[in-house]
Amino acid sequence: MQEFVQQKLKKHKSFVTYTWVGVLVTIATIALSSVFIDILHFSALLTNSVVIGGFFILKYFLYKWAGFAR
Repeated sequence: MQEFVQQKLKKHKSFVTYTWVGVLVTIATIALSSVFIDILHFSALLTNSVVIGGFFILKYFLYKWAGFAR
């Protein structure tokens, strides 16, 4: 079974990269939002707009670097 999974992961390596980029961006978004809102006491509306917008742009460049966007 483990060999089957490893074979599929090698075949669909781009999916694994796509998944990791999504996971890392999600974790970073939550962490930065928490820091700005809870610790630095910034407005939630402003913080979420800037953080989510910034990570949306960063995600595009990460996908472009990984070969998903042209």
